[in-house]
Amino acid sequence: MNISFHARLGYNFDHESFSIKAYRINALPDSVLCHILSYLPTKNVVATSILARRWKLVWTSLQKLYFDDRQSRRLPGMMGDPMPGFEDFIERVLTGTQPMNITIFFMHCSKLVDLSSFHLWVCSAVRRNAREIELYLDQNHRVELLMSD
Repeated sequence: MNISFHARLGYNFDHESFSIKAYRINALPDSVLCHILSYLPTKNVVATSILARRWKLVWTSLQKLYFDDRQSRRLPGMMGDPMPGFEDFIERVLTGTQPMNITIFFMHCSKLVDLSSFHLWVCSAVRRNAREIELYLDQNHRVELLMSD
């Protein structure tokens, strides 16, 4: 049945070739994998943890963190509230990542619910020596960032 399915799509899946390619990427050091993954949104990078045991903790070494609530809308392309859990996701990533030096902390937040959490996230990025912090908030919020020395 799978053979006819692939034949109808005009796609012939070569298990041996796929296995060799998967082995090659799994053989890369974590630093190289993190560099490759740094071009993806954090949400997608964390999702790679289900690929294999080898990938389970690779995302925890990320130095570029991109959080964008537009990627978690209820329906693709629709303006509206982000799916529940966006703020929890940010918390899990910030507590789960290991690097003391973050190169980029990017956040787009259309509907910020908890300003105190927002402040903690930015402080976390500053404490981790973020070289670049880019924040986009909706127009209804004025956020004052007080950083202590």
